[in-house]
Amino acid sequence: MGTCPFLPPTTPPIFTSTLMHRALRIPELVELMCSQIGSIVPLTKDSLRALAALARTSKTFCDPALDRLWQRQDTIGNFLRCMPNDLWEITELVADDDDEIDSEMEKPLVIDLLRPIRPSDWDRAQSYMHRVRCLIMETAFDTADVFDALGACPPQEFIFPNLNTLHWMPQSPAVFHHIRLFLAPRVNDLRIGSIETFSHLSILSTLPMKYSALKKLLLEIGSWKILDSAVSTISTVVCEFRHLESLTVLALTPKSLAHVSQLPNLHCLDIKCHGATPIAFLEARVPG
Repeated sequence: MGTCPFLPPTTPPIFTSTLMHRALRIPELVELMCSQIGSIVPLTKDSLRALAALARTSKTFCDPALDRLWQRQDTIGNFLRCMPNDLWEITELVADDDDEIDSEMEKPLVIDLLRPIRPSDWDRAQSYMHRVRCLIMETAFDTADVFDALGACPPQEFIFPNLNTLHWMPQSPAVFHHIRLFLAPRVNDLRIGSIETFSHLSILSTLPMKYSALKKLLLEIGSWKILDSAVSTISTVVCEFRHLESLTVLALTPKSLAHVSQLPNLHCLDIKCHGATPIAFLEARVPG
């Protein structure tokens, strides 16, 4: 399965707090150090190694360093590696030129479930689930079985309960509906792509009921066959949001445009299909 830089070792820390300089016992200073190392997004290999080393240094550094390591995930591969080794077979597909891949997080994965998931399989993973704040799901999987298995017996309603940023761009329509596993209550930056069916649009219709405080929203249509229904549904959904700061959509109806033009916090509006939207109307209504 390979090693995962996101996991601390099972051996004791290298140093105890009594051997460290007193300044390094100040929580704010430790947090600042870890934040500085993890400030480059996505994390570079050097940053990954540095944070992993800090997590191994002492209990003082362990939690802040792990928080930064897990803060953004570009795949669920690292999370699955927290579970028992006999549960999954994870194979990384290496590109012809490995230099084109910046980190393990970006490598396409082939993931196979080897046996049924037991409640105890979640024990170690639960130590990291609450640390993830941003999930970028754009990596292709060759099967939807991974999400079927995770959704069958999760220990809690959402895999990452503290998630505030979710980019859901599945490569397969069969994976789309599993977004519900990750739509945690605190999500305020949401990007959804590959919207291709009426069932996908049905999921979008439920967003305003639970995520009325969304600040950033991007919705991409993956099939022209549902264009008319998509514009209608998305326009209706957009009219329910009051706090948007950034909005990216294919097109909007005049009614939805009128609503958008009155949003006090909106500073970025990107409408992809100008031919389907009365832009002149919007230009006349949007303040300065």
